[in-house]
Amino acid sequence: MPIVEDDVDLKRLSAFGKRHRRLIATCLFVGIVLSTVAALLWPRTYTATASFIPQGRNQVSSLASLAAQLGVSVPLSDASRSPGFYAALLVSKNVLANVVDRKYQVFTGQDSASLSLVDYLRAQGANDDRRRQAAIDKLLRKTAISVDQKAGLVRLEVQLRDPAVSRDVARAFIAEVDSFNLKSRQTQASSERRFTERRLVEARAEARQADDELQGFLQRNRDFRTSPQLSFAYDRLADNVTLRQQILASVAQAYEQARIEEVRDTPVITVVEAPMLPARPDPRPYLRMIAAGVLLSLVAARILGLREDKRAAAAA
Repeated sequence: MPIVEDDVDLKRLSAFGKRHRRLIATCLFVGIVLSTVAALLWPRTYTATASFIPQGRNQVSSLASLAAQLGVSVPLSDASRSPGFYAALLVSKNVLANVVDRKYQVFTGQDSASLSLVDYLRAQGANDDRRRQAAIDKLLRKTAISVDQKAGLVRLEVQLRDPAVSRDVARAFIAEVDSFNLKSRQTQASSERRFTERRLVEARAEARQADDELQGFLQRNRDFRTSPQLSFAYDRLADNVTLRQQILASVAQAYEQARIEEVRDTPVITVVEAPMLPARPDPRPYLRMIAAGVLLSLVAARILGLREDKRAAAAA
């Protein structure tokens, strides 16, 4: 029966383990002890959590309402405001930069100081821009974003050494998202208001022109009911007046709605879980540290065992 290469490797490994079992046991013991001590000395961290649901717009925009009344079909859903969009927004550079630049109250014993995350995270760099970028990179590593597509929920976790700073940074993230929504909505409403304002002037002129045409017809044809042709012309002009009045009313309504949206400051996200002060520190990474210690111990035992084998072979 041919000898399989894997069988040879297993036999060699078994023989290596028997020759150096004391060395392997010693390395494992030392590795487990050192990794346990490292886990005990690992800096404590605190995780602040928050979650929110993006609110859909209960009312269509003024432009969409106007288009619908004119018989134009427009999509009512805004795909860019999905939970996935907000997950990407939270880790965008603009949001991270604004969060980093904010001042946070840091308590050190009996004293307190107002620091930006550049100073709190001790970001290093040759100049202010590089230190700021280093702080953004550090904050990104300490931030976790998850999305529950079924519930439409966005979850945020911030892990820092100070519980109050963790909470305040999570609050800053929520505030930045809310500010972005408010600005984008007001910007859109401002554009719609300017458009509907121009359209309102045009609609008034068109309605006035339709009224003047009907008035002129009536002044020229006082007995139009006796003529079928004149009656038809009257009905057409009257229908045009009605249509222009309806368009004018729709545009006026859209204009007033855009003016309201332009100054509306209500939140467009629903905070399900507000950031709170973490009551307990995060669990120490015992399992990860011990697993890493065991792996490094086996590597060290392998290296030391091979050196002993070479020395024994050289001495023989």
